[in-house]
Amino acid sequence: MKDSLLQIDELKLGYKGVPSSYFNANGLSIESGEIVVVLGANGAGKSTLIKSIANLLSPLSGEIRFEGKAIGSWEAKELSQKMALVLTDKTFSGMLSVEAFVAFGRYPFTNWLGTLKSEDQIAIKESIDRCGVGHLRGKNIDALSDGERQKVFLARALAQQSSFLILDEPTTHLDAKNTISQLRLLKMLSSVEGKTILFSSHQFDLALQIADKVWLIDSEKVHQIKPKDFYEDCVYQEMLLGKDYRYNAEQKRFSLNI
Repeated sequence: MKDSLLQIDELKLGYKGVPSSYFNANGLSIESGEIVVVLGANGAGKSTLIKSIANLLSPLSGEIRFEGKAIGSWEAKELSQKMALVLTDKTFSGMLSVEAFVAFGRYPFTNWLGTLKSEDQIAIKESIDRCGVGHLRGKNIDALSDGERQKVFLARALAQQSSFLILDEPTTHLDAKNTISQLRLLKMLSSVEGKTILFSSHQFDLALQIADKVWLIDSEKVHQIKPKDFYEDCVYQEMLLGKDYRYNAEQKRFSLNI
C-alpha cells in the first residue's frame, strides 16, 4: 500500500508551561491531491497544528512524516520547495511592492544572490494574475486593505509552485464574493493541477463544500472525518457549533435552533 503524503501519529502539541494549550493528534493522514480543512473554535489549536506540520513548531512528542520522512529532518530550503505556507501572524515590510513581495516566493529556487530568471518572472506574473491582484502590482503592501493583502499572500505561496499548500485562514478579511473566488481557486488547484491543500477556516459551511477530508479539533483531540460525517452526525456539529445550530438536511443548510 502506498504511503500517505503526510502522516501524523501519537502527536502531542502545545506550549510548555501552558497546560491548556496541549492537544493530541493520532492517525491523521493526507493523500496527494486532497483538500483537508481544519475546523475548531478559537484557541483550539488550528494554527499550532499548521505550524507543526510546516516544521515551525516542534511537537512535544509523536511524529509527523512528510513523503515518508520525519518533518524535523528536512532542510528548510528543501522543504520550502515542496511546501508553501501562509500564516495569519505575518511579518513583512510594508514598503515592499506587491510584485516584490510575491517574488519572495521564488527564493527557494534562486541562487544565493536571489537572482530571478525568466521562469521565475513568469511564475510571479501568473500567480499575481491568478489571484486577481494584477491591478495592485506596483502598490506597497502597507497601502492595501486586509482583504487585498490576503490575496497577495496567496499569490506569493502560488509563486513557489509547491505541490503542497498550507494556509491558515486564507479567507480572513475577504467579503463573500472574494471568499467564494478564493475557495474556487483552491478547488481548481487541487482538482486540475493536483496540488495538495491543507487550510484552516471559520467559514465551515463554505469550506466543507470543497474539502475531501476534515480535521475537527475538540476537547484536546483531532478527529479525522469526511464532510458527510459532519453533515450527518450532530455530535460533530455540536463540537464545532454548540447545541443551538444544526444542519437541516431537508433544506440543505445550517440554521439556528430557535
